[in-house]
Amino acid sequence: PLALSTFFYLTFTNLDSIFQFAPIPTAVVEDDALKADASFANTLNALDGKFLDITYCQDTEEAMELLKTQEVSGIFSVSDNAPLLTVGQDSSEAASLLKHFLDEYLAGSVDSSDFTEEISLSQNPPSSSLNYYYSLLALVCLYGCFSGFETVIGMQGNLSYVGARRCAAPARRLVSFLAELTAALILNTACLIVSMAYMSVCLKVPFGSNVPALILTGVFGSITGISFGAFIASLGQFRTSIKEALMMCSCMLCSILGGLVVEDLGYLISRRLPLLSYLNPAARISDSFYSLYCYGVTGRLSVNLLILTGLSLLFLAITFRNIR
Repeated sequence: PLALSTFFYLTFTNLDSIFQFAPIPTAVVEDDALKADASFANTLNALDGKFLDITYCQDTEEAMELLKTQEVSGIFSVSDNAPLLTVGQDSSEAASLLKHFLDEYLAGSVDSSDFTEEISLSQNPPSSSLNYYYSLLALVCLYGCFSGFETVIGMQGNLSYVGARRCAAPARRLVSFLAELTAALILNTACLIVSMAYMSVCLKVPFGSNVPALILTGVFGSITGISFGAFIASLGQFRTSIKEALMMCSCMLCSILGGLVVEDLGYLISRRLPLLSYLNPAARISDSFYSLYCYGVTGRLSVNLLILTGLSLLFLAITFRNIR
């Protein structure tokens, strides 16, 4: 996970800036006519830095020079007590947006107060690249399946020499099984914490400020991964190599469907096939991390953790029935 997260960092560092809207460079003729139209002047000031990147000019000649050199996409001025837009001969998308804005303003649909307050629905700004890191952490949790797999294989006398010796030992199998699962949980959680620390400190990946909730989410995800590995190992009398291949393919498929390779894939599945998304442990783990970052501890996180708990109990119940 450390190497893969580093590759993610090198690939997705500027991904958010690509999709971020850049204010449109615009010239504004700041003369007496503009000062007389206080409403239009205030609207332009409110939009500066958000929708417009304004360069104020003393006269029309100065503004036209900027337009000819394509330093701005349009010129706003006031003529005969009416706002006026001047664009170049080659109308661009930016010029079309400026024209649409002026039409809306003249129609009375634009109010300068609409641009003076920003309201965020989340605690932190969303990012299109974070889901890759969170999906990678989900894969780390699911990789606890290897520990659960080896624990069950090591308890079956027909699959390993260690299992044969354990079957002959007087120790209770359930106690031994739970002890090994606990050790596997501690080890996998420690690996997850190291991965999160590396991403946070070295790669500057944001996770939010609720560290206990992050670790708790990692513990739930690790339990799900370990119990899934134990479940696969307890299935039938297949060869160990076949079970390993099935387990590995299942983990990778869950991670891919959760958004590890294509970010929008997890969203599309949640919209088109919600049941599949809810039953995908990788999707629930990554969504839990993303929910913590954007919204903190909410009902969305609780639902995800309840689903992970239900999946873990189901895997463990089937495992106990198969190995008893």
